[in-house]
Amino acid sequence: MNETLYVKEIIKSAEFGGTGPVFIVASDGNEYILKFRMSDEGLDIQNFNEYIAYKIDDHLSLGLSPQSIRFIELDELALELIEKAYRQGKVSQTSLEYAKQSLGVNIAIERLRNIQKATEVKNETFLKKLRRLDNLILNRDRYKENTNILKEMGKEQYYAIDYGLALLECRIYEALRDGTIGSHTLTLNSCNALKDGRYCFDGELMTKKFDIKEFGAILTRIIDEMPKEWEALKYKSYIVDLFTTRLSKNFKKEGPCPFELFT
Repeated sequence: MNETLYVKEIIKSAEFGGTGPVFIVASDGNEYILKFRMSDEGLDIQNFNEYIAYKIDDHLSLGLSPQSIRFIELDELALELIEKAYRQGKVSQTSLEYAKQSLGVNIAIERLRNIQKATEVKNETFLKKLRRLDNLILNRDRYKENTNILKEMGKEQYYAIDYGLALLECRIYEALRDGTIGSHTLTLNSCNALKDGRYCFDGELMTKKFDIKEFGAILTRIIDEMPKEWEALKYKSYIVDLFTTRLSKNFKKEGPCPFELFT
């Protein structure tokens, strides 16, 4: 596991993200977007989703999110820097409030430059890969008003971001916690998460085959890299089983996922 970074300087709040992520300079001298542990879904859940998505993208060589993702310690000194930046008008009250609840190990994602939000994607190969990853991790959080895709200005280079609301917008964690997952497990193993009116990139999936046994071992290693303090680690075995099973499915004839989990 890479050495854990520390916050050296606060730049500003990001213009996107419900938990008020902030752009920072880390102890390695590079700029990142700091995403807080605490979210409306609970402690560590969105960071767990984000980290696992970036790492799956890397190990499957999809090239959707090539940005570096690191662990970063938010300590009392970092919190003082955020509070000072808040008084200076650099960060929002939302950022400050989530920061106060996020002491410990968070994630930092490499800051992209010269980019803009993409309202459409003119690269079908990118989209096929994106659909495969989003469907694998049950992420439908891409819609017309907010695609969660960035585009390099003047080029057809795209970057997928914001996987924090994977696993049916984190409702699967609620079902696991509440013991109601059993009635949905068989459907979740093969349902098509993209067959939902909200998802704006529905279409053909990448069909490349992957070694299921190897993928399961990769997932286990990814989760084992995570900080032991992350509460979402208790869901490790279920997540590995679910994603490994889903990787083996075709999905062409599968129906939508059981969104009654949202009620």
